[in-house]
Amino acid sequence: CLNLNGLSDSIIRGCRFRNPPKDEGTGALITIDDNGSERTDQIRISDCIGDGWVGVGSAFQDQVDGIHIKGHVNTIFITNTSMIRCHRGYYTNSTWQGEFLYFQNAEAERSGQDGFRFEAASGTANGDGNFITLDNCFASTNLVNGITLTGSLGNEGGSVNITNCNVRSNKKHGILVDSDGGNTSIVNPICADNNQSGSGAHGITIGSGVDDVYIAGGRCGGGSNL
Repeated sequence: CLNLNGLSDSIIRGCRFRNPPKDEGTGALITIDDNGSERTDQIRISDCIGDGWVGVGSAFQDQVDGIHIKGHVNTIFITNTSMIRCHRGYYTNSTWQGEFLYFQNAEAERSGQDGFRFEAASGTANGDGNFITLDNCFASTNLVNGITLTGSLGNEGGSVNITNCNVRSNKKHGILVDSDGGNTSIVNPICADNNQSGSGAHGITIGSGVDDVYIAGGRCGGGSNL
């Protein structure tokens, strides 16, 4: 619906994105990318709703993401925004080589894959680290994981901070930490009623060879009414 390429200093507020075509393309409701050597910087997305419902029963969207960030992109604030029934709610792919993503009161619900999925490029531009903050976010009833950290996050000493997030009733893990660098902090999470697929998933899972993960407070386990 919206594709930002090398655009900076812009605000998207109070928009609704609905009824994307089913099984068409591999796009997103909002894509944020660079424009060759021109990076994207200082974007604000607030009070938006994206719904990937395809108009057939309760079918999930298996093509179109909610918000997709890639390329050299810095300093993005996403607040009071919901992405529901998308392929992935919020997604940075393996080309992302920026820093400073802030999510506050962001919701990812009923995604066909992960609610929040963060990857990064294996090498960063200009020594950037990948600094990501999720505060008071909601990741529920997604068909894979609620929140996934993977790939080369945390280059050059970056970090991921997850605070007061509500992660429940996902098919697999609530939070999967499977990135190979940086520092991860998870404080006061509520990870309830995950592993809906019965595949042996957990509230919080840390992958093999992953270091520097701090977890404090909160609760894992219990029913979805916690």
